[in-house]
Amino acid sequence: MAAPHVTEAFFIGGDIGRVRDHSTKAVVAQQWVTPDPRHLDPTEFIRTFMVVDLKRYPLMTPYGEVAQDIADTYNHPDMLLAKARYVILDHTGVGAPVVETVRNLQVPVIGINITDGNMVTQMSEGAGFNVPKPALVTTLVGLQQSGRLKILDDIEAAMEFKEELSHFSYHTDRARGTTSYGTDEPSAHDDLVIAVALALWYAERLPREYGEETRSRVVETYNPFRDM
Repeated sequence: MAAPHVTEAFFIGGDIGRVRDHSTKAVVAQQWVTPDPRHLDPTEFIRTFMVVDLKRYPLMTPYGEVAQDIADTYNHPDMLLAKARYVILDHTGVGAPVVETVRNLQVPVIGINITDGNMVTQMSEGAGFNVPKPALVTTLVGLQQSGRLKILDDIEAAMEFKEELSHFSYHTDRARGTTSYGTDEPSAHDDLVIAVALALWYAERLPREYGEETRSRVVETYNPFRDM
């Protein structure tokens, strides 16, 4: 028997591609699981994340279509099953106007400006942060290595995501004292990894809540976007 899961929140991450890059979308469910389905003591639950939807848009997909799809995902009826939902989008370069387009569709967005720096800072204007790429990736890798990150195998782009992650590595420049993250193959993509990493980075920043209201809605894991 599978352990029960509580989907407390959904996090929609989006990496906005340039002319020769794909834009991507990831939906991550924050869940509380217990190793023993017979007990619902909240002190025994573990906070985990499940990637329940992944999408790589075709090259040259208009940014307006990407923005509308993200808004449609946010407003999907199944998203309302959780207590909260968040959209976290790449605000770097061409991502900035996409963030504004999604906001104009009445969807609140956390913008993330991906930097080469070493510190996380809050944007001077608007809801968002300046976040070094290593901070994004280490959050994802740490959750995966601890067993707190899972991905449904039957969703779109699941295999591509795993392939990307297998080529993702970090490189340390000892002379400059900096660490960079990226693919170890020039032709490999990292857009799906970044979309998931954006969602997870923000999810890990939020306070962890688990109350009676959530505890009363224990359900089995499923993919709410399978029929979209």
